[in-house]
Amino acid sequence: MLAGIKSQGTDFYQPGASGEAAEIGDEALYAGLRPYLEWLQRRSSKLPLAPLDPSGRDSELIGLNDVFIALDIDKLGQTKLSDGGDAVFSAATGHLHEQKQLVLLGDPGSGKSTLLRYLSLCLCNALLEPEGEWLGQLHWTVREQQEEGRDAFRTPGDKEKVEQRQWQASGLVPVLIQLRDFARQGFAAEDGNVIWQYLSGHLTREGQGETIAALEKLASQNRLFFMFDGVDEVPPEERKRVWGAIGAFQNSPYGGNRWAATCRILSFVEKELPRRHLPVATLQKLDQEQIDRFIENWYRALQGKEEMTAVDAANKIARLQDASRGYLHELAQNPMLLTIMA
Repeated sequence: MLAGIKSQGTDFYQPGASGEAAEIGDEALYAGLRPYLEWLQRRSSKLPLAPLDPSGRDSELIGLNDVFIALDIDKLGQTKLSDGGDAVFSAATGHLHEQKQLVLLGDPGSGKSTLLRYLSLCLCNALLEPEGEWLGQLHWTVREQQEEGRDAFRTPGDKEKVEQRQWQASGLVPVLIQLRDFARQGFAAEDGNVIWQYLSGHLTREGQGETIAALEKLASQNRLFFMFDGVDEVPPEERKRVWGAIGAFQNSPYGGNRWAATCRILSFVEKELPRRHLPVATLQKLDQEQIDRFIENWYRALQGKEEMTAVDAANKIARLQDASRGYLHELAQNPMLLTIMA
């Protein structure tokens, strides 16, 4: 074991982290899984624009992959540079990669659900299209950790060290659970099987019942990523029980799988968590660079669909970017409100 850890690092003992562990191998298992991956990929790829555009037109024209921008959280993750130096990162994608469990908080419209859907989309496509470099889209920047006061002694040639990271935990299969739907059923919060039972029933109703056996085998190998979306959408009197069900699941035979849960800040009660010291992070508002990138992605996507000319797209990009620096700046920091503007 020590030799394996020395040669492979954390890849040796983290399921799904190495290329070898990512191999599904069993062709029958993969064949059983493919319909599920295609079904979830279709669901994850759509932008949820129905409340913003009742016609549904933009939902068909623009996909999540066209406009998604990486989000940051309020805490710095710790890592190492290639030269061994200390480094930090704030990207939500990086934290989801490094933390086996994560509670993700945010304001309404801050991108919590969208982040999970994008992660689900990339993980599905990475298995459906192994040569498609989908894991490379889950990337983030790490920066040299600065000692206090060091900036004052920097010389013009002493540049901050910056490196890029990308998702390495290949072979993970996403499982997206809408907690508002889960909470509608009667369940015993202390039952470690109740989440799996709900998932099995949900997939059966969605015509994916034949994939349950394949998912169950992967769950026994800790190769699923459970995404519990929307604790805040559960009635307040039921939220503690939902957290209890997540805690019971974590203590079940499938409790070694990764999971992340989302909740609005004002609906989060820390003492309701299933155990102490669970990692909790809050999504940050968009900065101007992120705002500019989203606006450009949006109109370039419409241009690519031949919905507008290159000149019209450039004009709209310039106008909205200018407004986002002025009287619309505070609103534009919220991804949902920025989408409404676009």
